[in-house]
Amino acid sequence: MNRIINTFEHRYYSSAMLLFSVLYSCFFLINDDVAKIFQVLIILGSLPIFVCHRRVIFKDPMIKILGAVIIAQTLSWLYASAYLSDIADANPKIDRLAKLFSFFLIAYWLKGKISSVCMLWGGLAIGFIIGCMLHPNFTAEVSNALSGTRIDFGMKNAQFTTMLAGSSLLITSFIIYLYTTRFSPFTSLSKRTRTLIVSICSFSIVSLVFIAVVSQSRQVWLALAITSIFVPIYYALVNDGVNKKKIYFSYLALCIVAIGFSQLDVFQLILQRGFSSNQMLLTGNISALPMDSTGIRIHSWIEAIKWIKQSPIVGNDNTAIGQVIQQSDLFSDELKSRFSHLHSYHIETLVAYGFIGLGLVYLMYYWMIRSLFIQKNHQPEITPFLWFALAFTTYWFIVNGFETFNSRSMGVYVHNIMFAGFYTFYLTHSLNKQEN
Repeated sequence: MNRIINTFEHRYYSSAMLLFSVLYSCFFLINDDVAKIFQVLIILGSLPIFVCHRRVIFKDPMIKILGAVIIAQTLSWLYASAYLSDIADANPKIDRLAKLFSFFLIAYWLKGKISSVCMLWGGLAIGFIIGCMLHPNFTAEVSNALSGTRIDFGMKNAQFTTMLAGSSLLITSFIIYLYTTRFSPFTSLSKRTRTLIVSICSFSIVSLVFIAVVSQSRQVWLALAITSIFVPIYYALVNDGVNKKKIYFSYLALCIVAIGFSQLDVFQLILQRGFSSNQMLLTGNISALPMDSTGIRIHSWIEAIKWIKQSPIVGNDNTAIGQVIQQSDLFSDELKSRFSHLHSYHIETLVAYGFIGLGLVYLMYYWMIRSLFIQKNHQPEITPFLWFALAFTTYWFIVNGFETFNSRSMGVYVHNIMFAGFYTFYLTHSLNKQEN
C-alpha cells in the first residue's frame, strides 16, 4: 500500500496527470476520439485519490452533494417506476446530474496552482478556436458569415458555437486581466514569452468576438451583457477599498461597447427576427406565439408545468423530459421529431428531478462560490478567481436558462473545466491541512 501511495503522490505522476488534464481540455473540441483517451487516463489515474485521501475526500462538501444527487436521481426513478411505468427506464440513470461533478478529479491534479488553472482554461479557449479553424469548410463558413448567414463552424449547432465563444471570451479576458495587472504567474516571464502571450490573446479576442457575433445566439449575448453589468459590482464586492472612479469608468466603457455593438447590421437583424414574438410575449398574448425559437421555448415551458405539478418534489425521472413535447397537443409531428428537450436546463431538471434535484444543483454552484470566499481568507492572492467565479457562474446560469448545455457533452465539458479551476484552491487546502 505504501508503494502505491508513494507512486501516486510522486511529482512525475502528478505532472503526467496534469498534462492529461490540459490535453483533454485542449483536444475536446478538436478531436473527440483523442480527448476520450485523455479522459479515460484521468479517470483511471485518479481512482487512488479515493483510497489515499479517503479521510478527507469523503468529508468534502462537494462529494456529499454528489452523494445526495445520486440519491435524488434514484428517488425520481423509483417514483417513475411506480407511477409512470410506461415511460420509466429499467434502471436508474444517475449520470445525468452526477457527471457535473467530474471536475473534482481535475481539480485535484491542478494542486491549487494558478499557472495550472490558466493552462487548463487556456486549453479550452485555444482548442475551441483551433476546432473552428479546422472545419473542412472553414473558408466558406467565414464567407457566409460575412454575408450575414448564421454559421456554427461545425459545432453541434450555432447555440453551442456562441456558448463556447462566450465562455472562451470570458477566459481570455480574465487571462489578459491577470497579465496586465502583472499577476502571478506572469511576473517572471521572459520578454519573448510575454510578447507571445499578448499576440495569442489579441488574436483570440478578435476571433472569439467574430465567432460570437456571426453565430447569432441571442441568449448568449444576453448572458454576456448581464454578466458585464455585474462584473464591476462583483469586483467591488470581493476587493476592499475599491476606487469608485474605476467602477464609473468601467460602466462608461461598457456603454460605449454596447452602443458600438448595437450598430452592427447582424445585431439589428437578430432583433428584427424575434421582434414579433417578443412583442406578443410582452403583451401577454402567449397563445398566439408562432413556433419560432421563442415560441417553441415558451410553449414547451408551459407544457412542462403540468409535469412539474405532477411530482414537484422528486420529479418524474429523465425520461419525462422528452415526453413533455411528445405528449403535447401544441406541437406538430414535425416539431416532435426534431425536439426532445425543453431549451432550459433549469426547467428540465425540475421536470426530471423536482425541486430536490434542482436545489442540489444550485447547492453545488453555491458551495463552489462559498469555497472561494472561505479560501480567500487563507490565500488573498486568489481574490481575482473569486471575482471571475461570480462572473462566470452568472453567465453559465443564464445561458442554461435558455438551453440545456449542462445536459449535453459540450456543456458538461465547459462546466467541468471551469469548475475544476475554481474548486482546486479549496480542495488542495483541505488536503494539505489534513496532511499537516
